[in-house]
Amino acid sequence: MLKRVLIRIGILLGAVFVLLGVWLIVERIQSQRMLSAYLKSLRDKGEKLAIQELEPPHQPAQGCYLFASLAAISNRFSSGNQDYELPNRWGPAAPGRVYANSRLESWITWSNKTNTWQGVGQLFSPQSNRIVAIERALECPGLDLDINYLAHGLQTPWDDKYLRAVREVQLLRIVALFELQRTNLAAVHRHILGILRFGDALESSRMIHLQQSRQGRLCVGIELIWEALLAPGWREAQLAEFQYACSRPDVLESMSQSLEMERTAMFKTLQEIARSPKDLSGSLNGLCHDGNCGWQRPNERIWAALTPIQGWLWKHVWKDQDLCLYLKRWERSIERSRLAAKESWQSLGSTDPEKDYFYAEYSAVEETTAWTRFRFPFSQRFRIPNDLLIRQALVTNVRQQLASIVLASHRYRLAHGDWPQSAQDLVPRYLAVVPHDPLTGAALVLRHNADRGLLVYSLGFDGVDDGGDPSSISPKDHRKDFSDGKDLVWPQPATAEDIATAFKEEQWDAQRRQRAETILTPQVRAKYGLPPLKVD
Repeated sequence: MLKRVLIRIGILLGAVFVLLGVWLIVERIQSQRMLSAYLKSLRDKGEKLAIQELEPPHQPAQGCYLFASLAAISNRFSSGNQDYELPNRWGPAAPGRVYANSRLESWITWSNKTNTWQGVGQLFSPQSNRIVAIERALECPGLDLDINYLAHGLQTPWDDKYLRAVREVQLLRIVALFELQRTNLAAVHRHILGILRFGDALESSRMIHLQQSRQGRLCVGIELIWEALLAPGWREAQLAEFQYACSRPDVLESMSQSLEMERTAMFKTLQEIARSPKDLSGSLNGLCHDGNCGWQRPNERIWAALTPIQGWLWKHVWKDQDLCLYLKRWERSIERSRLAAKESWQSLGSTDPEKDYFYAEYSAVEETTAWTRFRFPFSQRFRIPNDLLIRQALVTNVRQQLASIVLASHRYRLAHGDWPQSAQDLVPRYLAVVPHDPLTGAALVLRHNADRGLLVYSLGFDGVDDGGDPSSISPKDHRKDFSDGKDLVWPQPATAEDIATAFKEEQWDAQRRQRAETILTPQVRAKYGLPPLKVD
């Protein structure tokens, strides 16, 4: 009797395993077909899915390499690196009003000290040879980060050279502000063009974070131009050079190309992970324990213990389906960036600025079942760049276009003795066409009135003309940042009352930060790699 029961149980278990095997085989076939059909559809649309197709043209040997030269300068003068404790970049004092850093007599630093331009000058004045070397390096024509996208994928063995180069270019901002405070316009002109030239050198890079860095350098240059225009004495030729340098790069197109490269590089990386049991196990374990992804749950320990089984099943059954789902998520971001580049932000549809994802660079992963996460770990847990990257690029583009109109207006004023009454007055002598608003697709607005002087603005993310109102678009938000306004307005100089209020807020923030820092013990600082607390 017992023998018959055992035989029946064995037959039942055998049937279950046979059915399970058949189901897994069907799943594998469907997975392969799904990926194959999707890749074919992408190629039919003209998508480039090989790294070799997406790589930028390689620079010919020049004998003069920008990043190598700047990195060498950083190595040579490494002992001269200082914390200059400058005022805030583009110091917002009130919505639409900014204080000029070069005109400040003194300011409260992040370490709650008082600093002056005289103190800043004493720090970098012994480094005049370093500044001359940076200027010469920025005359080099080639981008030479030596990025081998095919060999390294998203790994960046050149990061150290790049970061050293960025540190040297940041010194130019300090020198430009110092020289502006001394009204040395020739030096200011030279340094601002150097910063913008460095941003141009990153134009052909195909990494998202390099494009973000490029946008940052462009914004620094444009902010310095805003401050420089407060000083009298600029010549028309200098203003024309500024206008050309800050308006030339197409940041959104370069960002779209970087999204394409990172999609292809990540696809290649996941395929390589599938071929290495060690890498696959490590990646799956990392996903289970990555608290930053928001996947900590009571049952995650169970899934972590099942990692070897999950890895085998993923590799042989669900890999292709997981990769297909992952590529589809990338496709949405790429298509939206292309649409925004071709038309405007408004073409993407409404995006609620109240939601957290509007200010998050990578999209949050939707809640799914544990079974779905078990089968498709990478497409469900990896985050994909979302609309904020597009938003950042568009804001940079708005700054470029506004700066171009303002510089053209200053050139017009030098020639005619007064401001233009509309942007059409600048065409064709100072502008080929009136720049369009990257957020709405319409023309940017230029007005001139006795109360506010020259008023140049974009209609903002809501697409509504609020008459150049720079106050925050959200009633809950009291930020003063340029990109958060109802209209994105080329700022006006802050009043003395604005500056006094802003400095009180900054001083309070510095005191609050200093109190918070004292809570971090030396042991906590050492554990998380924080620098020792400076005690006066």
